Amino acid sequence: MSGRMTRIAVLVVAWMVLWRDVSWANLISGVVVAGLVTTVFGFRTTRAPKTIRPLPTLRYLAVFGWSVVKANLFVAWEVVTPKNSIREGVIAVELHTDDPVLVSIISHSIGLAPGTMVIDMQQDPTVIYVHALHMVSFEAEREAVYRLERLVRAAFDPTADPREMAS
Repeated sequence: MSGRMTRIAVLVVAWMVLWRDVSWANLISGVVVAGLVTTVFGFRTTRAPKTIRPLPTLRYLAVFGWSVVKANLFVAWEVVTPKNSIREGVIAVELHTDDPVLVSIISHSIGLAPGTMVIDMQQDPTVIYVHALHMVSFEAEREAVYRLERLVRAAFDPTADPREMAS
């Protein structure tokens, strides 16, 4: 079955589940709607990472998990204390990869930690603009993004040497 036919079949099943009724009318209208959706929106497919290295992935998840916990503690402390110690800023970071899957993992990892988010991105070269609520220094924030990028590349980039990326 081709990729488009698979998408149509999945959308038709979802359509029928949402209507909670298996009938000819729902089947035909589901095929029509799914055909229109796949034609209008096209659904470009991006390739998932083909390389997943277990130990570097665990290292990435540990660092990412700790950054989320630490960011939650900082934001919670900011909420319960009357003194405003927010030092926010925006920093541009040029990434060493232009792979859309890796850039997406990096961007989402940044955005899932409270107090930081990617507010803009450009390509050629790939530059992300990160807003940080607790900016220590531009160099420290840039190095944190580079460390995250090295961890993601070590875990998921087939062209990266995980030993070089481990630092």
